[in-house]
Amino acid sequence: RYGPPGCGKTESIKRDCERAAEKYGGENVMVMSFTRAAAAEIKDRVDSVPRENAGTLHHFARAALGGPDIAAGKVLKDFNDANPHWKLSHEGDRAESAFDRHIATQGDGLLMELEVLRQKMTPERDWPKNIQNFNAAWRDFKKQSDLCDFTDLIEHAYLDCETAPGNPAVMFFDEAQDSPPLELALVRKWGAQAEKLVVVGDDDQAIFAW
Repeated sequence: RYGPPGCGKTESIKRDCERAAEKYGGENVMVMSFTRAAAAEIKDRVDSVPRENAGTLHHFARAALGGPDIAAGKVLKDFNDANPHWKLSHEGDRAESAFDRHIATQGDGLLMELEVLRQKMTPERDWPKNIQNFNAAWRDFKKQSDLCDFTDLIEHAYLDCETAPGNPAVMFFDEAQDSPPLELALVRKWGAQAEKLVVVGDDDQAIFAW
C-alpha cells in the first residue's frame, strides 16, 4: 500500500488494525515501523493492539533473538583500544542504526559502509578489501564481547527465526520505502507465516537509494 503524505496511510493502518483485532484479537496483531518515532505514533493512535505489539523491526528482531546486548556505548572503548587506527566515536550511541551515526572518524565511515553492504545483502567476497579487514576486526570484537550490532539483529533474525515474536496472525509494516533489502527480506519471511501482511509506504519519500 503506497501513497503520498497526507493521503491517510496511518489512518488506514489504524482502521485495518481495528478490523484485524476484532477478527483475530489484538494480541495477534503486530505493527512494525522503520523508526522509533513512527512506531511511537502508531502506538498512540492504535488502541486495539497492545502497546508491546507495536514497535520497530529492530525491536522485534531483538526480542525474537532473546534480547542480546548491543555493541554501543562505553563498550566501544575496548574496540578502540585494540584498533586505534579504526577508532569509533561515541557520537552515534543513541542512533537507531549505524546509518544514523555521525561520521567523526575513519572508523565511523567504515562502519557505515559495512552496514550498507550488509543491509544490501552484498556478498562479502564483493566487498572492498578495507571493508573486509575492518569487518574482521569488528566481528571479532563482537564475538569476544558477546555483543550484536543493529544489523546483526536483522541478519540473525532473518537466518534463525522462522516467525515474528508471538507468531502474529496479521502484520503491518510502515515506512517500507526506507527499509533496505535485508529488512524487507525479514518482513517478508515473517509475513509469509502470518495470515496477512500489509506493507505501507511512499516511494517518493525514500531517504535511502537502495
